[in-house]
Amino acid sequence: MLATEEISTTAYEINEKIVQKRSNLPISSWYLTPPIMLFSSWFILNFDYYALKDPILVWKDLLAWTSYVLGHITVPILTSVWLYIFHEPGAVKSYGFALGFQNICGVLTHLLFPCAPPWFIHMYGEDKVANYDMKGYAAGLTRVDIHLGTHLNSKGFHASPIVFGAIPSLHSAMAVITLYFITYFARYRIIKVLSFLFVVLQWWATIYLDHHWRLDLFIGLIYATVWFSIIKWFLLNKYDENFIKARLNYNFKNGSTMGMRVFRNTNLQWFFDPMA
Repeated sequence: MLATEEISTTAYEINEKIVQKRSNLPISSWYLTPPIMLFSSWFILNFDYYALKDPILVWKDLLAWTSYVLGHITVPILTSVWLYIFHEPGAVKSYGFALGFQNICGVLTHLLFPCAPPWFIHMYGEDKVANYDMKGYAAGLTRVDIHLGTHLNSKGFHASPIVFGAIPSLHSAMAVITLYFITYFARYRIIKVLSFLFVVLQWWATIYLDHHWRLDLFIGLIYATVWFSIIKWFLLNKYDENFIKARLNYNFKNGSTMGMRVFRNTNLQWFFDPMA
């Protein structure tokens, strides 16, 4: 346990840093990530397509599966835990709302504006009349089933109720909105860079596996950008302001993270402090 005087001194020093920063934004926030991604996406998508799509190799199949399937499931969960433990009250709620609303809008778009994925055109040709009696297809993921000796991917996509849900790519939207939250909150540059590389990897995987066109991925980026902007305007700005006010008023309950509360009055408290 730390002495009361030591705790007070550290809290005062951190508050002085907050005052000097003169902003409610998290420390080291890359708040310009959304416009940068919008302007750079054309180059990234074309690099993924022209430089990395071919040839088809076993290690590329497994890497694409790891990102497209495992990453799509685990990255949002890990990001939510990270936001909850290390960042201000309301951060994980904002991330959840952003993911939820963009996914609802994405599924509604799939139903109202069905679009065929690349594998459909490559399998049936451009003149094939599409209908929902057709079964889904795992496309490049069928190769992974062969490598791993399973039928998990093939059976999963075969049972999918939305066969023509190419636009928007929710894999793209999830990766991009996760990037926005990580670059907004993370203090360390390496975490921000890794989240950007995950977007690049996820875009490549969807193209390589024949699941999405580049346009699908770009529109997924648009959905993520719109919903991040809305959530930031209506929720994040308020949470940022309340968190800073609580810190400056030495209100520990509202000015601390979950990790800080668990390890209160120990050296580990400052490890979980995003302002330290």
